[in-house]
Amino acid sequence: MKMCPVGTVPAFVKAVVFSIMKFFVPFERRIEAVELLRSMHGRLEIIPECKGFWIEQRESPCSHILYAEQWQSEEAIYEHIRSALYRRVLAVIELSRQAPEINLYFISQIKGMELIQELRGAAAPSAN
Repeated sequence: MKMCPVGTVPAFVKAVVFSIMKFFVPFERRIEAVELLRSMHGRLEIIPECKGFWIEQRESPCSHILYAEQWQSEEAIYEHIRSALYRRVLAVIELSRQAPEINLYFISQIKGMELIQELRGAAAPSAN
């Protein structure tokens, strides 16, 4: 994953976008759903605007699959959602036994260690 200097967003990036989805796929279809998502790995890896993607299975308290993507811009994720490749995500949505939770986060400001240092420096020291 390419990193930007802490606290900056390059001029060409209008907003970094995170797509985070939670799918509630029945146990007997879980392998199929995960394989559909994993099958996108190679194709997403070669798209420069795709900065990362993650798949995680959770078993408790309720079974679900978490799937996340990070995109360099709004335009990039919009193009991805319109692509033939995205049909695999739509297929997993169809496998979900209830409506999936889907959130897209449009981030226009990035802060890192300098914020932590600023806030910790302003705070009173804690007693051990």
